Formats: sequence, structure tokens, C-alpha cells
Amino acid sequence: MNECDELLGNLEMQIAAPDASPEQILDIVAALPSSTVQGDRTLPAWLSHRLHEVASHHGGQIPLHGRLFGQWLHYVFPRECPFPHVMGATRPQTAEAWVTENQQDFAANSSDMQHYISLAVPHQRRATETGELEEVLSLESAMWTMEEELVVSRSPSTPVSQGLGTSMAPWIRGIMFLGAVVSASIALVRSVDPKLGGALGSTEKYFV
Repeated sequence: MNECDELLGNLEMQIAAPDASPEQILDIVAALPSSTVQGDRTLPAWLSHRLHEVASHHGGQIPLHGRLFGQWLHYVFPRECPFPHVMGATRPQTAEAWVTENQQDFAANSSDMQHYISLAVPHQRRATETGELEEVLSLESAMWTMEEELVVSRSPSTPVSQGLGTSMAPWIRGIMFLGAVVSASIALVRSVDPKLGGALGSTEKYFV
């Protein structure tokens, strides 16, 4: 079972909307626990910065069902939420298919593994060793990209109902007025001369 689905479902129930503000998401996510992350934690500043980047990309609100938010969730829950690669950027294969294509084993032997284990570990600068935000972002989220992919695209244009109300209202009123005049005229003619009224469009048939 994909535990990220459960985490996203929890967000959906609490937000009850397709998008939310960064502040609302930060409050909810900080309290969410997972099998490897404890709840009620304080999220680091770089995660907040990345989330606000997503919000700025969308004009202030964050779509819950998009690649950018899924990417952010990966960094919040790295063992639960998979990294959302851009569509077409990867080509998943089974181990058997990879072996067939490359004509070599996908597993390392014991001597190769021991060789790499014995090598000295090179020093890697940690994010806690620097106070510069850009360097922290590059260290903590090296794979981050601002390429969005949305499940549903919604434009910020005027809703359809409002557009119809302003542009079509005069036409609708005119048609309704014309229909009322015609109906009143037919009723008047029928009341004066039933035969003439029948000729004006009655669908009734009489058998004599």
C-alpha cells in the first residue's frame, strides 16, 4: 500500500478543497505523522520556502493534485511519497528487462561491494554548516524543478454562469417577451373566432 495516498487523503479531508494556502498546508502537514516521521514537528525553513515557491507559481494558492505539490510532499515524507518525475523523463523497467537490454547483471558481486565499502567517505557539506538559503536549498532539495503537471487545469477567468448572465440576458428577455406577445395574440384570436384561431396553429384534429 502506498502510504503517501493515505497522507494525501488526510490532507484532502481537512482542506476539503482542490487548493489551499501555504500556511494552511504547513499547519496540517507539520502535525501529520507517518511510519518514519513523527507528527507535531517543526518543518525546516527551506521546506516552507519551497512551498511558497509553488504558491507563487500558481498566484497564491497551491493545487493539491499537481506535480509541484507532490514533489514537495516527497521532501516532507521522503520514504513514503515517491519523487514525481516529469512525464516522459523516465522509462521504468523490470530487472529482467534491464538485463536483456544491457546484457549484464544488475547486481554487484561481493568483491565489488567490499571494494566500495572500504573506500574513504568524502566529506560532504551539510545544510547545517551554512546559513545561506540558496545553498541549503541546493543541498536539501537537489532534484527540485519548477515543472508543473496538473490533473485538472482551471483558468482564473470569469465563471460561465456569470458570463452568460451578462452577455445573454438581453437576448433571453427579448425572446421571452416575444413569446408572451404571440401567446396572448393567439388566445385573443381564439376567443373572437374559434375557426380562425384553429388556423393559426392548432394541432387538434376533428372528425365529422
